[in-house]
Amino acid sequence: MAPLRRTDIRTLGRKLHGDLDWITIKVMEKDRLRRCQTATALAEDVQRHLNHEPVLTGSPSKIYSLKEFACKHRTQIVGTAITVILLGSVATNTLAMSSC
Repeated sequence: MAPLRRTDIRTLGRKLHGDLDWITIKVMEKDRLRRCQTATALAEDVQRHLNHEPVLTGSPSKIYSLKEFACKHRTQIVGTAITVILLGSVATNTLAMSSC
């Protein structure tokens, strides 16, 4: 495709990176509520990209990304939280005992 567009592969990759990535990710999203609801909505986003306009499909919010991370690493997060609480308790008790 790059020769047809009279460019090299790297330049073409940079042009296609960004909005088209987010559009593709949104189409493949597992959660139905986060996917494009209609083919028309998808076509409109692609047309916005072609017109150099902001697309409605954007990068996921920080809260959404954090939620996905927490779901994926739930066991490690709970284990780390318990460890921190136990270490904090031991440190507090040690300091309280040494001040007597």
